[in-house]
Amino acid sequence: MLRSSKDPRVTKRFHAKHWKMFVVLLCICGALMLLRWASMIFG
Repeated sequence: MLRSSKDPRVTKRFHAKHWKMFVVLLCICGALMLLRWASMIFG
């Protein structure tokens, strides 16, 4: 892993995957917060 991390292509691909996962997590958290707010307002 340490050797491959020096390769710019591998690190770029890894960061791209990590970024997508981070965005997905943010979307899920935002959706849960919106659902909670909606249940508070309409409930």
